[in-house]
Amino acid sequence: MRNTFFFLAIASSFALACSGAGAPLLGGDGGSGGSSGGSSGSGSSSGVSGGGSGSGSGSSSSGGGSGGSSGSSSSGGGSGSGSGGSSSGGSSGSSSSSGGGTCNPTAPDGGACNSLGPSLTPVTVQCVSGTLPPAQGGAITNGVYVLATATYYGASCPSEVDRDRWLVCGTNWQTLQAFSTNGGPEMINADNFNVTQSGTNLQIQGVCGVTQAFSFGYSATPTTISFYIPTPNTTGEGRVDVYTLQ
Repeated sequence: MRNTFFFLAIASSFALACSGAGAPLLGGDGGSGGSSGGSSGSGSSSGVSGGGSGSGSGSSSSGGGSGGSSGSSSSGGGSGSGSGGSSSGGSSGSSSSSGGGTCNPTAPDGGACNSLGPSLTPVTVQCVSGTLPPAQGGAITNGVYVLATATYYGASCPSEVDRDRWLVCGTNWQTLQAFSTNGGPEMINADNFNVTQSGTNLQIQGVCGVTQAFSFGYSATPTTISFYIPTPNTTGEGRVDVYTLQ
């Protein structure tokens, strides 16, 4: 079972297939902290390094360094400080880069497609009247995103609580969706996608977990991504999920 995000998005893919809509697109949410401070070894971590300037402590990604480095490494291609091997291009904290940043998708975790953790803050889907607003598009910033608000427009609103993360790395997106419907037990799904932008739409192709291709509208600011997912065969209804960059 999947939450209404995937139910709406995948159901919409059937209409897209009939109309011949094209290329896959991918969106991602950040992991559960990745490696913090000085990481040892070459384990995978979630986060972004490169073009943008990072702030804060949390997940970091090192650009292929070998050995363990202590302390935080400089962003934007600097050489990392510490001992036991060299690390290049690392950034300390949760950094973000607008376009062109280098990302490190997380590795599979057992039978799961990725090793992201869910958001720590549960979000209840809000039910409102009116129609689904139009998407605005925009430039998407690489990084880790967590669900901030979820709003359903129309009469078919679900009773649902979500804790969702995305890791956005160029066209490589990963997500961890934790959700509960009608007061039931929490379900968790991990999925990987390949994502491209086309106007105000994201073209999404499932790579692991969900394997269907689908598309929906989006709006982006330097610190947020919003997904606009219409309800199939129901004029004006749908869901808007707003994610904030960590």
